[in-house]
Amino acid sequence: MNFIERNLKLIIQILLLAVIAAVPFIRANSLYFPFISGKAYVFRALVALAFFFWVWFLWKRMPADWKRIFTDHKRYNILVVAIVLFFLTQVAASFFGVDPVYSLFSSIERADGALQYGFWTLYFLMFLSVFREKRDWKLFSAVFTVVAVVLSGYSWFNYEAQVQLYGVFGNPAYFAAFLIFAIGFSLIVFERKFFFPGPLHYGFLAAAGFLFLTFIFTQVRGAYVGLAGGILLFFLLAILFLRKENKKLVFLSGLVLLIGLGALGVLFGAKDTEYVQHTRLLYRITEVTEIWEQGSTRERLLNWSIALKAFKEKPLFGYGPENYGSAANRYYDYRIGVGEPWFDRAHNQLLDTLATGGIVVFSAYLFWLGIASPCQKQCRRT
Repeated sequence: MNFIERNLKLIIQILLLAVIAAVPFIRANSLYFPFISGKAYVFRALVALAFFFWVWFLWKRMPADWKRIFTDHKRYNILVVAIVLFFLTQVAASFFGVDPVYSLFSSIERADGALQYGFWTLYFLMFLSVFREKRDWKLFSAVFTVVAVVLSGYSWFNYEAQVQLYGVFGNPAYFAAFLIFAIGFSLIVFERKFFFPGPLHYGFLAAAGFLFLTFIFTQVRGAYVGLAGGILLFFLLAILFLRKENKKLVFLSGLVLLIGLGALGVLFGAKDTEYVQHTRLLYRITEVTEIWEQGSTRERLLNWSIALKAFKEKPLFGYGPENYGSAANRYYDYRIGVGEPWFDRAHNQLLDTLATGGIVVFSAYLFWLGIASPCQKQCRRT
């Protein structure tokens, strides 16, 4: 790699890292949706700028880098196909939906749509092209973790005003999802011993603990279920397939599962006690048993029912990405909107994808999820 190629690669890496290091902190109070719009505009600008240098970089590196990403680099080949396919099916479903323009560009409040998936797909392809060495992954993981720790620290400054921590994300659900990735990256750095030996190595373990604490106080039950499901699946697979290779991990997995199930049993058994009822964090967990008494839980179930009706009506391409609101209006239920005002989403990613993308997008979505784990396993071996 000559001087020009090295500098082009460095510029692309800086711009892609800026997405992680700068975008999460943006809050544009002058815009109508200060927590969302500014982040979306800067993200797209950085990706577009990186794309300019990436095309130049690939032109200098052709055909080697093209083959490494799409053909010869077998570790990522299937995953690349899956993500690109998911984006293309989103575009196709947009044109067959009830409002193609809305499907493609979404709203200024959501800043989503097929266009946004296109930017993320482009980000992914560029990332694969320039973050290939161990030192690159060390840098990316360290930046991601440090940013997450700073954001988490900031979110605690006005905890009482927030009730549920959201920092500069504006929505605790967005923040919780971000923290799940941050916890994962910090643990990967620790497990891979990127900065071992030394205090920095254990600093990433401490960071994971702090991020997990912040995650708990976002009080987002869907995120709780997602993280708990991932941990449960990991422990079950460890018990099933690593009994001989890593007995300590299997023992720890079984112990954590027993403690976790026992703690949940005690919590739900004491859900009617005064302490649990007056501790918001605990009550947020146990109130899921009050399905029809709690508006947020009841109305989510009603939205799921609407999503299934929308799929039955338009099974092939659905209503189009971002157009769940049209289905909600068509199959309106008067019980929705009382306790949970947001019904432009099904509040269930699988059902939302099924209703807005039909079987075409839903199949591409499952394909993407299905091959991600085998691909990561192959990457780890390599």
